[in-house]
Amino acid sequence: MKKNTLLLLLSLLFISCSPHTIVINSWRNKEKLKDKHIESIFIAVLTPHLDVQTTIENEIAYQVNQFGIKAYKSHNLFTKNFTKEEMPSQEELLRVLEVTNAKIFFTIRILDQKTSTSETTNTMFLPVYYNHGGIVDTFWYPSFKSPVNWSYTGLHEKNKSYYMETHLYDIETHELLWRATTKTFNPYDLEGLTKRYTEKILKKLERNKVIKKAEL
Repeated sequence: MKKNTLLLLLSLLFISCSPHTIVINSWRNKEKLKDKHIESIFIAVLTPHLDVQTTIENEIAYQVNQFGIKAYKSHNLFTKNFTKEEMPSQEELLRVLEVTNAKIFFTIRILDQKTSTSETTNTMFLPVYYNHGGIVDTFWYPSFKSPVNWSYTGLHEKNKSYYMETHLYDIETHELLWRATTKTFNPYDLEGLTKRYTEKILKKLERNKVIKKAEL
């Protein structure tokens, strides 16, 4: 009996510490997505940190290619980084999007990082959505925070949660088509966060019939 209890406790500990991602909330524009076939997207991870931007954009681009979707990545096309001082202007944004001829703007932001000794003590993070009328403010409103700390030593002494916000916009009309907020628990590193997030967000998009596997 004691052995079984110990195994159960060890299993629960392993699960609680293992990296995984959940979708906290999502919304889709049913009317605008009806019978809409996505052929191309422009991916922009809104962060001043080039390593985070490049890693996540590359993984999403690779995965959406499996759905027959052509992907363009912001780190290959923007001459400026997403910092407060070098934020791309509205004119530059429109110029880049026009050159790619992408139909959907796929944006990702890391909203927040929380640390706790127990997940049950975490306060739910409620994202705020901004729309001030201009195309730049409609598509994004990045927050500029200190770099994400990926340093881990030994076993997880504390639980870490990363909240990410994803938006899909119609580039031609600027209308919001789909959005979701995800929470990733205890990623080992940037690659771990990227893999878990991408896997979960694409499954959700597929379930919501926003994308579908390419026919062979």
